[in-house]
Amino acid sequence: MGLRRQAREVALQALFVCDFSGKWSTKIVDETFSHFGVAPSVKPFAEKLTNGAIEKISEIDTELTKSSQNWSITRMSRVDRCILRVACYEILFLADVPNSVAINEAIEISKKYSADDSPSFVNGVLDRLASVSKLSSKVESIARPAVVAPDVLKNREEKSREEELESILLD
Repeated sequence: MGLRRQAREVALQALFVCDFSGKWSTKIVDETFSHFGVAPSVKPFAEKLTNGAIEKISEIDTELTKSSQNWSITRMSRVDRCILRVACYEILFLADVPNSVAINEAIEISKKYSADDSPSFVNGVLDRLASVSKLSSKVESIARPAVVAPDVLKNREEKSREEELESILLD
């Protein structure tokens, strides 16, 4: 098993303890890492995932609620919720992790730690989240005015922002 997979599993365990105790702190994370004897090579990425997810927990839970049709965060199993939180953090906040990797890793971890129907649930929620995240990134880049030299603007015919947005939404 790769170091990043191990880090994701450790992050799952730490977030599970935080979720179970209702205390979202780095102290709980450190105690969990100490209890499980996390290898020094795994710890940096595990800390990045866990502490990042804790720091962004309200944003993550909001996005997961939007992406899980008819499921609130509280209705999800604690294990699934924590797997989704780790992957959601990767999708939304870690540019160096491709969405497909975050999703596939979450599915594999759910096969190991969760119920039989969890991998398909995790896949559906994260796929929807990644699609919405990708679309909002495109929309955001269109909405931001580009800094272009005046002479380039004169020589170039551009679509209006509305046309670009419409073409993205129709894709």
